[in-house]
Amino acid sequence: MLEHLHDLYDFYGDLTGMRMARKHISWYTKGLKDSATFRHTMNTLQTIDLQLSAINEFFDHLQSRDHRLQYDLTGEIKTDNIETDNLVLKVA
Repeated sequence: MLEHLHDLYDFYGDLTGMRMARKHISWYTKGLKDSATFRHTMNTLQTIDLQLSAINEFFDHLQSRDHRLQYDLTGEIKTDNIETDNLVLKVA
């Protein structure tokens, strides 16, 4: 991810690259534990250095909780009231 962000900064320049990076950072972190607050904060940061520092802090925080990435599963489909005996999942 960091290499990708540096490519964005280099290609678009500091200001536009930083703004473009916000979208990509959001895509990279969506669904990870505690990422909603992180993504909101990321959209307020005004320099590349602040972005990179926030990314390092966020992933250090995740690593301190577990050596694997943990996902927020609150968006999962609830199956409490679904009959699962004849449930078929179709994948496109």
